Amino acid sequence: MLESLGLEPDAENTYRLLLEHPGWDVDRLASAMGCSELEVHRALDALAELQLLAPSDSSEGVTPVSPDVGLTALLSQDKQQLDARRRLHHEAETAVLRLQRRFGRHQDYAPDAGSQLIGEDALHTRWGELATVMRTECLSFFPDGPRLGGTPGGGTALEAAALKRGVVTRTVYQECVHNDAAASRHIATLVAAGGEARTVPSLPLPLVIVDRESALVPIAPEDLEQGALELRSPGIIASLRSLFESVWKDGLPWDEEDQGDAQGLSRRERELLHLLATGWTDQAISRSLGLGLRTVRRDVSGLMARLGARSRFEAGALAARAGWL
Repeated sequence: MLESLGLEPDAENTYRLLLEHPGWDVDRLASAMGCSELEVHRALDALAELQLLAPSDSSEGVTPVSPDVGLTALLSQDKQQLDARRRLHHEAETAVLRLQRRFGRHQDYAPDAGSQLIGEDALHTRWGELATVMRTECLSFFPDGPRLGGTPGGGTALEAAALKRGVVTRTVYQECVHNDAAASRHIATLVAAGGEARTVPSLPLPLVIVDRESALVPIAPEDLEQGALELRSPGIIASLRSLFESVWKDGLPWDEEDQGDAQGLSRRERELLHLLATGWTDQAISRSLGLGLRTVRRDVSGLMARLGARSRFEAGALAARAGWL
């Protein structure tokens, strides 16, 4: 019943047992649940990650945090993460509305500061128009791979034609796009035609900036089906372009493999450690990095093994001590 808060069945059953029997140790929990001690340790790690276990100096017994405190905090944390994902869109929308109210009817300013593109069909149609007429450059963020052309590869011809006209295209994708064969073929085709592409572990939102004159941003970052805003305010375009350049600088060229840093950590592993250290759940990390939940948990287990950590809390402390954070 608590899966929406990040508690999977084993973790929820363990938590309920501990609420009924505070202080039970791993052996008694495993016996009551009919599972192995390793499975109990994993459930306890999940509870610790969600801050549903009380810290203890004793190695005997486990004490749960009261649901009045722990589950209320979990609900608040989930809301904060949702608010953070929407913040950038809300800030842009507020800035647009203020500019419209102040300058929208002023005779010395162009009245067309932006427009709404309701639904994916409207977004795809407008992207096709922009791709046909763009003259100098196109800068893009695609967290989930190419989508503005409809299906992956649907906009290849338009983008290839723009490259032939001398348009500079630079696109940043999330690393997870390498797992999508169709999207990878689309990207490889454009790179072969002269486009530039890089990858990063995570991106803030989908974004397209055309000729330093217009930008497409989603109405709702978590749901592209709602459509997009086309922004034409010079101030907003300049801010979004600065964001793009910052992310581009840290990106890895499309055809290069991540060799890891001085500590032997890949960029994805370092991003994962950062998210763990800031209290993100496995589910939230999965959404942010565009990875399956099993992949995230496998990577977390691998990092814990490299650190020699027995729990996620200990892994955070050891990672900081090793200079990984």
